Amino acid sequence: MSFFDLRTAFVVMGMLYLIMPITVWFALRHVKARSVIEWCGGGIVFGLGLFLLGQRGSWPEWVTYELAAFMINGAQWLRVCALRSELKKPLSPWLGLTLFLSYVLAYSFMRRDAAPDEQSYYLLSLIYLLIYFFWIAALSWQLARTDQILSGYWLTLAYAALFVAIGLQIDGYIRLAGNLHPLYPHPWTVALVLVGNLTAVIGNIAFMGIFVERSVRKQVQMASAQAKTEEGQRLERHLAQLDRARGLGMVSASLAHELSQPMGSLQLIAEQARMEIQNGSATESRTILHLDNILRQSAHITAVLQRIRQWVKNEPFARRVVRVADVHQSVASLLRGAIVKEGIDLRFMQAAEDLTVSADEVQLSQVLLNLYRNAIEATAAQTRRLMEVRMWQADFTVYIEVTDNGLGFGEAALGQGNEELVTTKPGGLGMGLLISRQITEAHGGLMTLSNRPEGGACVRLQWPV
Repeated sequence: MSFFDLRTAFVVMGMLYLIMPITVWFALRHVKARSVIEWCGGGIVFGLGLFLLGQRGSWPEWVTYELAAFMINGAQWLRVCALRSELKKPLSPWLGLTLFLSYVLAYSFMRRDAAPDEQSYYLLSLIYLLIYFFWIAALSWQLARTDQILSGYWLTLAYAALFVAIGLQIDGYIRLAGNLHPLYPHPWTVALVLVGNLTAVIGNIAFMGIFVERSVRKQVQMASAQAKTEEGQRLERHLAQLDRARGLGMVSASLAHELSQPMGSLQLIAEQARMEIQNGSATESRTILHLDNILRQSAHITAVLQRIRQWVKNEPFARRVVRVADVHQSVASLLRGAIVKEGIDLRFMQAAEDLTVSADEVQLSQVLLNLYRNAIEATAAQTRRLMEVRMWQADFTVYIEVTDNGLGFGEAALGQGNEELVTTKPGGLGMGLLISRQITEAHGGLMTLSNRPEGGACVRLQWPV
């Protein structure tokens, strides 16, 4: 085996074990993990030890024997610590210090008392390395199984190969009766060097791959979570839009009532203008007056239709400062026809004129319309139908309370903790209250259900100022 220069081979392997950890350290420089420092630091120490080993015969023996052996051995402990850190099972530094000191003492004793042709201290180093490489392979396997990381299996394979190579070296030592040493030109020594070079490359790349796989997996999970969140938001907006469209059943009565008056006025104005033109009494001032009245009634119709359009359209969530009294008036105007037709006694009370909240105005109006509509429907069986709306502020919260004198909520509805579909109407789905609760909570608020002592339901909204 003289064609294979082992000194040069150990120097090359030492350089590989220096270059690869430094490369990994640079590639993972953004990773703030103790394990990266331990692994790369161990690789650098291991590479320096191998480099010193390759200088035997050229440099002092205490450097190429004792120091090289201690560095090679201590480096493996650092790599064990790195994998234990990744498994969230860090080792005590005292254990490492104990193992290292026991090795140093045993090695020094054997080195001092060994005969010139015996190198029992080399066997001691091989046994320690055999244990460490098996330990590293086992930890890599555990990491691969626990986190389902493919790179962990490659790391296991690399150090399992080193474990086998060290085992063969021990076998060669025994067969040669202790005459085998690191620079002895034996096939198992050559095999150890070749496997060591492969492990220097594969092992370090595999360790880096652990972090790359985790990073990719985290990005995929984040993208998946974001997609689910966006899909959930789209679904909630769609449900809210469907709920608003469903509420048009009652709003349509108000719409007919509110549009009938301006439409009738437009007809009367137009007939009056035509009559004046026909009998010759039309003047410029009278024509301008009729046109102004037509524009005024048209503007009123446009405002009503705009409210309906704003109600049913599906726009992105947009907060701004809104006056809750204005939202109440807008919703009450949408339901005015139903309120008049059903004979509802609507009472509105607010503790201050300028109660404002940060909200999406359309969504807040949807919540109020759902509550008002429920109150109107819940009082259908009552002779005297009453609905009260109270608004007040305490600290940094605006309270909106809607009560009626209907049958109230059943025990099952109150016991659901406002987290499921709740209804007080036969055949009702309870979707309105569920959507109202979701909208309120999306604004950082709270909706609670209760029954009044004198009878009837009470829904209280707590909305951030």
